[in-house]
Amino acid sequence: VPSSQTITPAGTILKVDRNRPKDVAVSPDGHTIASLCIYQANFYTVNGTKINDAPLKGGPDGIAWSSDSKSVYMSEQNNQIACMTMTGGEWRIARQITLTAPTGTAADVAKRFSGDIQVSGLALAPDGKTLYAASAVLNAVLVIDVASNTVTRIVPVQMVPFYMALSKDGNILYVSNAGGPPQKPGDVSQK
Repeated sequence: VPSSQTITPAGTILKVDRNRPKDVAVSPDGHTIASLCIYQANFYTVNGTKINDAPLKGGPDGIAWSSDSKSVYMSEQNNQIACMTMTGGEWRIARQITLTAPTGTAADVAKRFSGDIQVSGLALAPDGKTLYAASAVLNAVLVIDVASNTVTRIVPVQMVPFYMALSKDGNILYVSNAGGPPQKPGDVSQK
């Protein structure tokens, strides 16, 4: 560590070969660990035993478990979110959500969906009906109806939203931003 501090790992260290983990989350029931990597999703028991790897083109960041631990959402590249479930003893992609701009979205925002909007943080409502996805490119949180797999709203936030946490009752969404407030006309950037 550059600050001359020492880090002593506690527990088991798991090596992921030829892949870089980007995010990790433990299921609400405490039995499964999901790891989002560049080229796959890795699943382990909490004692470190590998369950399986599943092919996936991982996005920058973002894992959200369902409250019953039966499904997990993971960000992917190219405006995709994978919903993974346990099938035949292995975690696999059950369906994918392709993110498109909702009807009535301003043309300049809708056009940005043609490129990768960089889905980062994810949060799932306690009832499993609404998924929230942070978009680092749009500087917004997308509100997704899980039943129809559609974006219903785009909520502007500050620059480069990344991690999100939803209150237990699902009423408050906390968003951390890697950048500050958006620049306004006349603002000068500092070097």
